[in-house]
Amino acid sequence: AFVRSGAQGQGPHDPPAPFPSSHIGMPAAANGGLLLAAAAVWSAASGAVPGSAGPVYNETTALLYAQYARVSFCSKERIESWTCGGMCVAARSVPGSARYLAPGPVFGVQGYVARAPGDAGIQCVAAFRGTSNYNPRNWLAGALVWGGEGAPG
Repeated sequence: AFVRSGAQGQGPHDPPAPFPSSHIGMPAAANGGLLLAAAAVWSAASGAVPGSAGPVYNETTALLYAQYARVSFCSKERIESWTCGGMCVAARSVPGSARYLAPGPVFGVQGYVARAPGDAGIQCVAAFRGTSNYNPRNWLAGALVWGGEGAPG
């Protein structure tokens, strides 16, 4: 998940309650997607600029972004109504703001965008589902990225 707000360095986000890492409970199919999301999460959670002495990693914020990433595996109906269970409770969104991004015709990439409340005001959240073990097109997309062909659409 990637979160962008209008202000930098405003401090950590204020989730209702942090989920310990043992409760993330990602299915095995999601593990590949989490690796990609982890880099973006660390970058967003740390607030640091490479080469600077910026803020340090914040595990509570990183776990919040992991919950936003988990939501991307839900169905269109659950995403748009923000009713995916515990992850939607932990990762709040502005009611009615979530927009489902349907799987693309070539690689089946799925995700969503939503507005999320934060201590710096309203933010934009964009998250994309990782590779699904049940979708050969997802595996092809991953192979093309790792093969140096660039990021497929």
